[in-house]
Amino acid sequence: MNRTGKKVLETLLLKAGLVLVSSWRWKALPLATHTRDLLTQIRCDCVLDVGANKGQYARFLRTHVRYGGPIFSFEPVRALYEILLDQSQKDPLWKVFPFALGAKTGEKNLHIMAGETMNSFLPPLSTGIAFLDEINIPVRSEAVSVRTVDDFLKTKEMSGFSSIFLKMDTQGFDGEVLKGASCSLPRIAALQSEVSCIPIYENMTDWLTSLKHFDQQGFSVTGMFPVNRTEDLKVIEFDCLAINRAYQKQEIFPPESSLQKD
Repeated sequence: MNRTGKKVLETLLLKAGLVLVSSWRWKALPLATHTRDLLTQIRCDCVLDVGANKGQYARFLRTHVRYGGPIFSFEPVRALYEILLDQSQKDPLWKVFPFALGAKTGEKNLHIMAGETMNSFLPPLSTGIAFLDEINIPVRSEAVSVRTVDDFLKTKEMSGFSSIFLKMDTQGFDGEVLKGASCSLPRIAALQSEVSCIPIYENMTDWLTSLKHFDQQGFSVTGMFPVNRTEDLKVIEFDCLAINRAYQKQEIFPPESSLQKD
């Protein structure tokens, strides 16, 4: 089907109350739609992408959420950072940094796993879930630099940003990242954290404790989206999104936004 035919079809579907969605967008659509609504609600002026890996989340923001504002990505593993740096060169509003964020500044040993998305400061646990246990195996460790959100937000680069979306995907370390943001919470309008129903690392916080902690810090959950499941459909992890209650009364659809119009 050519572009003209597709436009005609989309128009007919809209008149019938339907929307045409490409198959490659389908899996990401629920999280993307909710993230778009949340970033619009808070008038997001920048995103902190903590645990960036190879830049999957930044691409998700650009492609699926259609967020066009500044992204600051953090990835401490040298090999992954180099990939991230190369990819970010094509996007002038995407900046990357070769360190982790945590509760305090210093240096920590990071477990590098067989599956590169599973790298963690915490030792892995055997879960009995085959596809996880096959990739969540340490192959080496790497000493990495750790800073805090509080310190980073004091830098000249972050001057002027006041409605920040904090995305965390640090394999059991998200609570430590939030501890390091204790002085910055008024500037963090919303957050996303990967919370675990089934523990996959030693001493990681369970999902109910994580939700309670978010609430204590002034954040209300706006959505939870399964990341992965067992074969019998039990959720292993959720992406949990929450809004700072100080921002809840803002206009839902503000006139200015970093989100591209449909």
